[in-house]
Amino acid sequence: MKRIVVGVDGSPGSARALRWAIGLAQHEEAEIVAVYALGPVEDLARGASNAVAAGLGLPSSEAGSWRAEMRRQMEHDWCAALVASGLPFRTRLEQASAPAALMAVADREDADLIVVGAHGHGSFEDRVLGGVSYKVSHRAHQPVVIVPPEAA
Repeated sequence: MKRIVVGVDGSPGSARALRWAIGLAQHEEAEIVAVYALGPVEDLARGASNAVAAGLGLPSSEAGSWRAEMRRQMEHDWCAALVASGLPFRTRLEQASAPAALMAVADREDADLIVVGAHGHGSFEDRVLGGVSYKVSHRAHQPVVIVPPEAA
């Protein structure tokens, strides 16, 4: 195994997925590619009010600094365990939905595995797996590991 793609978004589920991926990468001497999905461009047209969509609506002169801040938050906050691990890694900010971003990066990077966290919100499938993990597990070209929630 040479490359593992893992979804990160600052949530407890993504933190568990990242810890699991780090453990495997240490054992396999693999590189990790951490992916954060900024969301599809269509969200802006629908008037999405989240910080991500607001940042993408910035003038181009400010968008670069906003993306740099997102990357800083991703690498230093959400991926702190990855930085501390000493493993080789890269980060990707992708302009797509989370499932599409993870699968596209996995395909582009010739990944051997995709790792996502399950968090259990939304529809029946979402409660069992999480929307992202459900979609990725059914459509990805690579094996997918879904890291379950910790026991209460």
